[in-house]
Amino acid sequence: MFQKIRNLFKKKLLLNTPFSEHKAIYDFLTLHLAQMEEDAINENRNIAKDEWYKKMKKTQEKTYDIMLRSVRNHSM
Repeated sequence: MFQKIRNLFKKKLLLNTPFSEHKAIYDFLTLHLAQMEEDAINENRNIAKDEWYKKMKKTQEKTYDIMLRSVRNHSM
């Protein structure tokens, strides 16, 4: 997707810009889109970390409940 956006901007902007500015515009767009792509990847990682944390928290709670039941059963 980012490649499509990059190509679209490149074509549209370069048609209306003096040739001397083409490289600067292309470099700027490439850098900006690379940053957007990196942000999207990091956001997905954060979502994955949050999901992992929630799963681990549930597992921890279940384990704790099992341990409590075990202690109660042995106490009686």
